[in-house]
Amino acid sequence: MADEYDAAQELEEVVGAHDGAKKRVPDRNAIATAEDIGVTRKDIHNARAVRDVEAADPSIVRRVFDGRPAAGVGPAKAS
Repeated sequence: MADEYDAAQELEEVVGAHDGAKKRVPDRNAIATAEDIGVTRKDIHNARAVRDVEAADPSIVRRVFDGRPAAGVGPAKAS
């Protein structure tokens, strides 16, 4: 998700968090915001954090999830 959102920002298909008010494209339509596409800025932040951790240590996410049942911990969004 983080890569797709960042690519959309590069192409100015979605406005970044620091761009203030919605930008306008030449035909006077507003460029979409994160809210317009159904995600929060926190969702994007979290996706970038996971992407960066996974890039630094490939398969860390899989190892963490695979280890949860062995530790007696079930899946939970909070963790």
